Amino acid sequence: MIKKFLNDLKFKCYCKLLKSLHPTNTEIGLDFYNDDEWKKPSNNHAAWQFDHAVCDLDSNHKYAFSPPVILDYHKLAKEFLNKHNIRKGKLLEVGGSIARNTKSEFSNFDYTNLDLLDSKDVPTIVGDITDCKKIIKDNTYDFIFNFHVFEHIKEPWKAAEEINRILKPGGISMTVTFWSWRYHPIPTDYWRFSPECLKFLFKSMKTLAYDFDTSCRRTTRQGEWPNKADSVPVDFRGGWLESWMTYHIGLKKNK
Repeated sequence: MIKKFLNDLKFKCYCKLLKSLHPTNTEIGLDFYNDDEWKKPSNNHAAWQFDHAVCDLDSNHKYAFSPPVILDYHKLAKEFLNKHNIRKGKLLEVGGSIARNTKSEFSNFDYTNLDLLDSKDVPTIVGDITDCKKIIKDNTYDFIFNFHVFEHIKEPWKAAEEINRILKPGGISMTVTFWSWRYHPIPTDYWRFSPECLKFLFKSMKTLAYDFDTSCRRTTRQGEWPNKADSVPVDFRGGWLESWMTYHIGLKKNK
């Protein structure tokens, strides 16, 4: 408790120092900002022996600067789906059993989840996206979505190949993962990706969009899990400060 108080005090002093160095910039040096959007009920992930949601949904994050505008990936995906006249059909989400899923965001689609773990919340195929030939046929889905999954896949190049295989010609895939993020083993944390890396992995597709998302860059992520598996060293600036996401949207080519 005392250690946390001292760290918070040091960080407040740091914010005041920044503000004094930049008196004309009202966005610099603001005190802690608590983003209520992240305060959502957690799931009970007993399989991984922690109580907090994977994507920091429970965290009370603190910002040294103004609150970021979080990129809405569901909205972005819908823009590309509408542009290519995909307004309904079969949707596969990869890794939707833990923390959250996108079923409610795409209510016009026939939703299926593919994960190593079964789910009581959504229709789920238990399987491995790096090798699902025996359980999913070629050219099955109109839209494939995965969010914060690729960094946990041991062989993501195989996952990209399978996504391209099971996507219908003219279908769209969206992958959202990390370029820079704290260590978070669920159950293992293998990779980080640049936009160019994602474009290369999905080279069989036509790339519609790929980029960094730095909207969470200055959040301080100190680790939230009771088992401390996701913890990072904390100093007067906070915890992990360079939180960058990255994404790729691809279109399967017609043969």
